[in-house]
Order: sequence, then C-alpha cells, then structure tokens
Amino acid sequence: MKKIWTTLSLLFIFLLAACGGPDIEDPITLKNHNNEDVVIPGDKPTLLFFITTYTWGICQQQLVQLHENLDKLDALDMDVNMYIMSTDSPEEQKELYTAIVNAFGYSIPFLSDPKMDVIEAVDMKNRDVAYRGYALIDAEGNKVFHTINDRWGEQIDKTLEEIEKEYNDLMKD
Repeated sequence: MKKIWTTLSLLFIFLLAACGGPDIEDPITLKNHNNEDVVIPGDKPTLLFFITTYTWGICQQQLVQLHENLDKLDALDMDVNMYIMSTDSPEEQKELYTAIVNAFGYSIPFLSDPKMDVIEAVDMKNRDVAYRGYALIDAEGNKVFHTINDRWGEQIDKTLEEIEKEYNDLMKD
C-alpha cells in the first residue's frame, strides 16, 4: 500500500511540474513606437503579430496586408490588446508606424522587444530576431498558441480564422 501511495504521490508531483506556470511569469515592460511603457501580459488577452525587422520588404508586405484587412480583424469582435512586435528600437518602429498611418489612417501599435523576453516566451525566437507570425497570450501570461508563418499577411483569411478559433476556445475556458 505504501508503494502505491508513493507512486501516486510521485505521479502527482510530476504532473504538477509538467503543467508549470505561465509562460510569462512576471510582467515584462516594453516600449511602444512612442517610447511609452507597455506591460505584457496586460489586463486582457494580447494578440501579437511578429515581424523580423522594419526594413525587410516581406515584413512590410505582411503589415500592408494586415492593415488592408483591419475590417476583417475588427469583425472578429475580440477583446484583446493588439501589437506588432519586433526587436527593432521604438525609433525605428516609429518610422514604419508613421508610414502605415499615412497610408491607411491607422496602425496597430508597435512594441519593441530588444531582449526578446516576450518573443522567446511565446516560442517566436529565431536566432537574434523574431520569426514572422503571430501569437495569443492570455491575461495571466500563458501562451495560448503561436504560429510561425512568413506569409501570414498574404494569407490573412487563414490567419484570422486561426486567431478567431484560438480566441474563442480561450474564452470558453
């Protein structure tokens, strides 16, 4: 009987260790494109769109596709904080942010993660930059999902379908 109890206790401890805590245990403060502090995780789920760098044409192309389809994103009616994230400095991000605002009248805010704290926590680290893709973090700092996809903007319908599914699953829990 003692052997069974010990085995069950070890199994329970193993399960607790495997479950672990949130992917982002302590709040991380980053700077946005205006050099203002933003804390991750926030007061509600956070949707992140990742680009490698503001100077790469493919990243800019994905952002154009996203902003051309903001009406589709808005139609999902998700209550989330939403950002575009890279390792670029806030000053560099401000250039791209301004260009997007000039072209579309609005831009999703940018977040700079130079130490890659959030990028790494949601498994989007690709050496010294972020993979292109997107991720959802719940309000407690748990990664809900992430997708690495160089063409997420060009495949915006597929991208939004996945985001909507994952968000709805999160809200059911």
